[in-house]
Amino acid sequence: MTILRVKEKLMTHVGSNVSTMNLSLKDWDGAVMLGYYSPEDGWTIHITDTDANSASAGGWLEDTSKYNAREGTYRAWKMEQAAEAATCGVGDRCEVNPGGKRGEVMFVGNKVDGLPKGWWIGVKFDEPVGKNDGSVKKNGVRLFECDDGYGSFQRPSNVTCGDYPVVDEFAFSDEDEI
Repeated sequence: MTILRVKEKLMTHVGSNVSTMNLSLKDWDGAVMLGYYSPEDGWTIHITDTDANSASAGGWLEDTSKYNAREGTYRAWKMEQAAEAATCGVGDRCEVNPGGKRGEVMFVGNKVDGLPKGWWIGVKFDEPVGKNDGSVKKNGVRLFECDDGYGSFQRPSNVTCGDYPVVDEFAFSDEDEI
């Protein structure tokens, strides 16, 4: 895609005229990548509108405090996912809902090739209720080891980490009838 075509696509989102746009490509740390036209996942395009009469003149559109305060935005969802993922670590016992399936956290990450963007938790279930063997089916990349049918990649909102021992279905309690 040419730079002109990128500007034309951006114009429909930001409202700035193509002729007044200056584009900057920034990496994950915000460093400007001069002369580099192969962006990687997570990089951003910063648009500077040079039109003095534009709504963005003087940085008016740079103030994101109102957007950040709103609920239900993509940014709020990303922050919520990150906070939920931070409650689980590799080796933690967990329960996956719906269904109350128990297992062990084997992977926590936010960039998984072959899965939609966002945070993912890889779980090795105690029983064969999963859909994989610790690898992503789309590209075959293995992120953890387990038997086929015991692994699953879940969104952090579906996983609760804590004291979830392996359930012994054959153990009897005092209340069981024989």
